[in-house]
Amino acid sequence: MGLGHGEIIQDITAGLAVGARTPAQINNGRTWSAKTFRRYLNQASQQKTGDVIDYQIRTSTDEAGVYDTHEIHASRNGLIYFTQQKHDRAGYIRPDGAIKLFEMPEGSHPHGIRLDQNNRLFITLEYQDKLAEIDPINGTILQEFDISFDDPSSEGVVGPHGLAIDEEGKLWYTGKSSDVIGWVNPANGEQKRFTLPTRANFGANFTHGILSNASGPIHVEIDQNGNAWFVNLLTSEIGRISGDGSIKFFEISGLASVDNTRPINVIPGPDGKIWVTVEGNNDASIPSDSLANKGGIARFDPITETFIGYQQSTSKGAGGAVGATKDSIWFQYQEKSLEELTIDQNGRQSQTSFALPEIGQRVMHRITRGPEGNMWFTSLMQDTVSVLTTDNVGIPVYSFRQEKSKGQYLSALPDEITGLQQDESGYNSQEGLFLSALKGRGSVPTHRYEDTLTGRHLWTIDRLGFETELFSPKEKGRYNYEGKDFRVYRTRDSADGLIPIYQAFNPRTGSIEWSDTRKDFSKRFQDVSIAWYAEPFPIDSSHF
Repeated sequence: MGLGHGEIIQDITAGLAVGARTPAQINNGRTWSAKTFRRYLNQASQQKTGDVIDYQIRTSTDEAGVYDTHEIHASRNGLIYFTQQKHDRAGYIRPDGAIKLFEMPEGSHPHGIRLDQNNRLFITLEYQDKLAEIDPINGTILQEFDISFDDPSSEGVVGPHGLAIDEEGKLWYTGKSSDVIGWVNPANGEQKRFTLPTRANFGANFTHGILSNASGPIHVEIDQNGNAWFVNLLTSEIGRISGDGSIKFFEISGLASVDNTRPINVIPGPDGKIWVTVEGNNDASIPSDSLANKGGIARFDPITETFIGYQQSTSKGAGGAVGATKDSIWFQYQEKSLEELTIDQNGRQSQTSFALPEIGQRVMHRITRGPEGNMWFTSLMQDTVSVLTTDNVGIPVYSFRQEKSKGQYLSALPDEITGLQQDESGYNSQEGLFLSALKGRGSVPTHRYEDTLTGRHLWTIDRLGFETELFSPKEKGRYNYEGKDFRVYRTRDSADGLIPIYQAFNPRTGSIEWSDTRKDFSKRFQDVSIAWYAEPFPIDSSHF
């Protein structure tokens, strides 16, 4: 149990779960070379689609028989964050499997965890009725927000469980034990709370659990229009809080179920549709082979307010997430497998099942898409964070600017990424995440230059044009050589949330040039086309 003072220094004792394997570390923080990059690329390429690594996260002081690895959220900073509620811990795992744990206050039971668009990390302290901002590298609590009722002694506990962050930076939470939804604005401390109708069914709840006559809101997400969507575990419905503060509920249909479907996860899809995963009915009196005892996934159309259900039959359902491409939705059975749905505007087109290694009872809970395109997920009863290799896997390459030297540092190795994110490193202004697809041969080595007039970066496959007399005298010295990006693969044409990098032929230099903006680029050069896709870091709305 922790005191909230930051990272745990002691070693993690268990490491890999039974049958798991880990890639060897490469480069160990040294400056990139083409040889090192090829080694890293080859190592990652050896993993096949469907391969799973289970990382068990235990320490020598963990109480025997207590397991609870819960929420998970992959960030754009290359780290995958998770919470271990009963251990009073949070932490992160790097794509290479290295783990760091953060102590949270004793008895706080941290649950929801998210990063905002400025890479600030927030967490719910469910048993203390608080939200907190913590340092994303060492876990130190930076500030706390008390969201308890005005008179807890008579009104009970709130129980902030699920967490989501909207585009304005407001922190949305679900009050699992109180049937409330609320938000906090960390910029000024402003708060707002929405009370569900079922709160009138019960008095003050001090149990931190869900009462039988309650709704039990447990998960919340924000859609593309700023609406907050949440699921009620006990009332078989999803809810929407619109921008004007109005609440509307929609009863889940389309699934073969008896009484409550037990919705557990809501997923705003890339096309504006809302997906919801359900556990199934947990009533022990229902035969185990009944569909009513199984999980499922359904799609809700906010325009027609209708559901399409896809009943499942392997085991109870669990979390879900959008995949690496716009036509991909992933969800979990609690025990047996991960499922990928290929979707279009009409709903599910196909479904692929990925079996998991046998490590004992899993009880999977949440899933998230990692920065490298793989799917990461938690298993409550094994204290594991796991990763499944997808066919969209890529290597994240980050760029950092050294303010004193104005030099550029490019890194794809987790050791380097973590080190460069430390305040004392002297590097900041993390500028980009490039996803290099691992499969395919259409790759080219690239060189990066800064345009001193516009502040933008250019990439070229022929650096000589920037270093010879081909430019006019007025343009001499306009481009500063920033570094080499080694190899970029041009197969990421459908990845969600990426911005295009444009390619054009410069007739004066006789070379191909790349830019992250099309404005002016197409006026000066010929044959402008999209060369590959990049994810801005932090998100810059001017790109869209």
